Amino acid sequence: MGDNKGITLQCHAKINLFLHVTGKRADGYHELQSWVAFAEVADTMLVREAKQYHLVVQGTFASSLPFMQDNLITKAAHLLAARYNRKPNFIVELNKNLPIGAGLGGGSANAAAMVRAMQHFWRFEWLPSDAEWLAKKLGSDVPVCLAQRSCIVTGLGDELEAFAPMPEQHVVLVYPGVSISTKDIFDMMVPPYTQPIKDIEHMTNPENLKHLIHDTRNDLMHPAMGIEPRILQAYRSLTRQAGCMLSRMTGSGSCCFGLFADVETARHAAQAIRVAEPEWWVRATKFLPV
Repeated sequence: MGDNKGITLQCHAKINLFLHVTGKRADGYHELQSWVAFAEVADTMLVREAKQYHLVVQGTFASSLPFMQDNLITKAAHLLAARYNRKPNFIVELNKNLPIGAGLGGGSANAAAMVRAMQHFWRFEWLPSDAEWLAKKLGSDVPVCLAQRSCIVTGLGDELEAFAPMPEQHVVLVYPGVSISTKDIFDMMVPPYTQPIKDIEHMTNPENLKHLIHDTRNDLMHPAMGIEPRILQAYRSLTRQAGCMLSRMTGSGSCCFGLFADVETARHAAQAIRVAEPEWWVRATKFLPV
């Protein structure tokens, strides 16, 4: 919503239901194929016009955010300001609820929210052809976080194909308190790469999430576990819970997710993991119905 006090945006957690690395381009970028959905849990951002740019961060993970000039919100603001030959004169107040370096796209969702806010104030038109530019400048998750809906993502993360809204599906997110470098994980990816799924329609029928169990994976999961064993511990904490239909890592890690049939089963699983690992960040949530 927006008014004379500014615009408030929700930066929802991104979940890669599957993530296949399908190749590497001559320019060094990897080609991807992923089904991305978004969860209710989110950061919140308030953006107001001001005399100069300033970022204020509070919330659970505020202390983990890079310094003002090094984070994706600031980069997005200055990138678009340069593009439109304007000054990024905004005050940004971020409530940082999502862990950083977890594969939940928190920084990308923040950057995308900054783009949406600047669109609101400056009224510029955003074209689908701009997605590759965004992906290269700010990261492969930013285009889908700008869409913030269930999509099949291909290319560098810049090619999006929207699908039917997600059904009511409960999810438990487990972040074991460690961050991991996306670059380090992708540097470990070597041929042979995963063949792209051709018949993707049956895979992305939201009523048939069970297809995920047998036909897809996250290609980055095992390399990430090799770097950080606590990701394996998070994964196993979910697979041990009654009613967990599927567990895997999201993005390049280190957060893992588990799919559960109903809210009570998800809440019970989340509580059991919190008791066993009180230092971990654990949330029972569900997909956005988009």
